[in-house]
Amino acid sequence: MIPQQSTTRPGYSRRLPAIFAVGLAMVVGQGIAAPAAVPATAATQPAAIQPASSPLDDGRYIVMLKDKPLATYSGGVPGIPGTAVPKGKKLNPSGPNSRKYDAHLKAKQRQEAASKGVTISRNYTLALNGFSAVLSAAQVKALAGDGDVLAVVPDSIRKPDYSSTDFLGLPGRDGVWDQQFGGKEEAGKGIVVGVLDTGYTPDNPFFEGETVDPLSGTPDVGVPYRLQGNVIAMRKANGGTFVGDCVAGDAFDGTECNSKVIGARFYDKAYKAAVPPEFRSPEEKFSPLDVNGHGSHTASTAAGNSDVTQTAGGRDFGESSGVAPAAKIAVYKVCWEGAIPEATGCVESDILNAIQDAVLDGVDVLNFSISGNNNSTVDAVSLAFLNAAAAGIFVAASAGNSGPTASTVNHAGPWITTVGASTFDNTLRGTAELSDGSKFAGASVMSSEVDSQPIVLAAD
Repeated sequence: MIPQQSTTRPGYSRRLPAIFAVGLAMVVGQGIAAPAAVPATAATQPAAIQPASSPLDDGRYIVMLKDKPLATYSGGVPGIPGTAVPKGKKLNPSGPNSRKYDAHLKAKQRQEAASKGVTISRNYTLALNGFSAVLSAAQVKALAGDGDVLAVVPDSIRKPDYSSTDFLGLPGRDGVWDQQFGGKEEAGKGIVVGVLDTGYTPDNPFFEGETVDPLSGTPDVGVPYRLQGNVIAMRKANGGTFVGDCVAGDAFDGTECNSKVIGARFYDKAYKAAVPPEFRSPEEKFSPLDVNGHGSHTASTAAGNSDVTQTAGGRDFGESSGVAPAAKIAVYKVCWEGAIPEATGCVESDILNAIQDAVLDGVDVLNFSISGNNNSTVDAVSLAFLNAAAAGIFVAASAGNSGPTASTVNHAGPWITTVGASTFDNTLRGTAELSDGSKFAGASVMSSEVDSQPIVLAAD
């Protein structure tokens, strides 16, 4: 079964998310070291949330510089050795060479910005060398023509892509869990999956865990321990250490993290700058809390607890499990609900901030079930994933909800494992019979027949 919350939200696609590849990476690989503008009209959308649609518009941009970020820098700057690591190794972003090169890149970014009269909103140095900023048309043109600049791209808003362990052959005596890991209790142990999405629901049984206590003695692989406050660490299977923070926000005091979810951050700076308060959903919480359900779905599919009973509409869907139930989860909320469709989504510079923090925290895997380019690999998020992969992180992304025609698969970069959907069986169906004997089949989760009812026109 597909892991989801005990109650479901209407309107969700049943497509398999990219996170299946994340789970497979954790299970099978355990132990192995410019998008189009969002349509807008003056009547439905404020100018503040219209992304720049051409290189000559005023607006929010991401400026990428040509020098390599820490993840792929192999040397060349006098006095600063390379920071890139061999395949299978993990980048050390806090090492002395990393700190030197980080300072070098930030200095060059400040110089570049100052030369064009630009105020930097946020610097990026780990998976991407660049910065985000609000630019005038003249500044865009000047930066795009600068020899040190790789590209200037709009800071666009992306959308989450909507969506079974039996299907993947994981359970059973001959399944992957027993054959390769000695049972599902060990599948994914010592691995941390970072989920870039709409957050998570702490009381979802797929995310239940024990209280994390301070370390006593030598840390064991896969056993989280509390460093201080809401900061949780864990020794990983590859010998490294993950250090995550549970960040307080709306209706979330930061103590919700546990031995399953060992990090929860949120990124709303660019979204709040782009979307005025009146166009934000009143249900949204500016915290790691998930009011949409999408992030809880993807995170639970990859690394949710095992043996969780699922029910919806009074119907029992049996027990379910994440693909790698022994793995831990780090939540990075980057997507937000708007009061109108155009104001719903995930701003690219917020996504870049989350990728940078995920690399610093020490995740092993990143899932990105969010929209992206289907005809280009030269965008800031895609390049950040390229360098995150070079830093030793497995990156999985969803192929999107379009198709099956040509050029409808998102995330074309070969450094990303892009996952498409399979067909879903038709067990979630019911039949409505009218008084004249006509029968109409459709989607339903009803567990039993219902008595005769009047017909209601949907338009009313």
